[in-house]
Amino acid sequence: MVTIKIQSIDDIIGAYLKGLGFSADAASKIVPELKRKLPLTQESGDKVIDALDKLVLSAAKKVFHDSALDDEQVVALFKFCLLETKGASKWGDKIFALKNSDEAIAQALRREVIHVAPNYVFSQMKPQEITIPHPSNLLKKIFKHKK
Repeated sequence: MVTIKIQSIDDIIGAYLKGLGFSADAASKIVPELKRKLPLTQESGDKVIDALDKLVLSAAKKVFHDSALDDEQVVALFKFCLLETKGASKWGDKIFALKNSDEAIAQALRREVIHVAPNYVFSQMKPQEITIPHPSNLLKKIFKHKK
């Protein structure tokens, strides 16, 4: 089993950024700026991750504004598309403060969207005809000899 020792909020933010595809050098440059954006009073790891996810959620909602997914799913989709486009190296910390004018970034991310199942379509099902078995016909079929 591996033990990870967390020294500070900077370590948590750096690990989060590396999970998004940032290099160690790029992450270390972005950490102070992100730390100022986060409304944190305590150094709880879960609260830091939740705050970072909220930052990503605001960017994800600008990119996938017409999505019917839950917030957690939109964040996961955004992270996936960011990794697929190698967006961390292309756009850097710009992804945390997307504006409506960043349509090129949004289009690049939208091109990476995958659908795991086809969209559902409602249709009418024709009623099936149910035939009731008659015992007399069944006996005839059993005992009927072929000629």
